[in-house]
Amino acid sequence: MVLEIEAEAADRRAELGIEVLGVEALRNQDPLSRSVNQKRSPKPFCHAASKEMRERVKKAYSVFVELFREASLNVRLRRVKEAIFPKRSFRQACRTCGLARRLTRWRTLVASSAG
Repeated sequence: MVLEIEAEAADRRAELGIEVLGVEALRNQDPLSRSVNQKRSPKPFCHAASKEMRERVKKAYSVFVELFREASLNVRLRRVKEAIFPKRSFRQACRTCGLARRLTRWRTLVASSAG
């Protein structure tokens, strides 16, 4: 199987007129240098198997952001009972970290300002 792949690659290089760099030239390269003609493109929004799946992820994210912004606005307007954040908006609080205490204080502050 390896021999087939090597033969196919050799045929492709011959068709395109690409020469192999060689051992000496490879050893003489600076390992810390960067390619001169490096292709620069923006990173993808997400990695997906198909365009359809990528579009579904974008749509789901935009719905999430819309719901989060609406809930955030309700909190800022002191309409706490109407502020329903989407699932997984905040990371889980654990007993050993300070996040649990801060969230408890925040909920207490929000509850006291709502009444």
